[in-house]
Amino acid sequence: MFPLSGVFVPGDVVSLRVFEPRYVAMCKDLLAGDDMVFASVMITAGSEVGGHDRRGDTGTFVAIEQMFATDDGGYMLLGRAGSRCEIREWFPDDPYPIADVYEISPLATSGSREAMCERITVLSQRNRSLVYQLAEQRGITMKPMVELTQLASGQWGLDARTDEMIDASFWSLIRHTPCGPQDRYALLRATDMNEAITILDRILEHVAELIAFQSFPPEQ
Repeated sequence: MFPLSGVFVPGDVVSLRVFEPRYVAMCKDLLAGDDMVFASVMITAGSEVGGHDRRGDTGTFVAIEQMFATDDGGYMLLGRAGSRCEIREWFPDDPYPIADVYEISPLATSGSREAMCERITVLSQRNRSLVYQLAEQRGITMKPMVELTQLASGQWGLDARTDEMIDASFWSLIRHTPCGPQDRYALLRATDMNEAITILDRILEHVAELIAFQSFPPEQ
């Protein structure tokens, strides 16, 4: 287990600089084993360094694609977050965090898949617009967001025949959503697609309110 202050959602690219001795030991164990996978959860209170933290009970598996030693005795990890996971039980750190975890199924869709795809498409359009507004406010030149543009077009929904395909598209949308770790954690904990979309709708409302607030000229 690798508890962190940030939150990975399925599909995130993961880049970690490992220097704390207990996690260096974890990297060595991973290199010595057959499965280069760990799980990451959010630290809800405390620090990433030194232990004595409080940890969330929902996270993601991370598959390591590259790992190499650094000059100071640490490691650099490159990988990708996979499916969600839930903690059954935490064990004593020995020397790094260890837990019994299980994989969470993709977010289930109730009702019409076509209607759910339409809802995700509409949210993608809102998200894309908000991202560009934020960039304009901050004077940032945006690179083309190909993945988000494809979601906003709605064409992806024509091929979304299973819950797994809709789930993958939803997390693709989240990876482009301007939100913090608490919001991402709430999304990870959603029990089905309806709940996740409700949470995302609230997040986008907050982003829109932030943009509107920042658009007011400062008082003289």
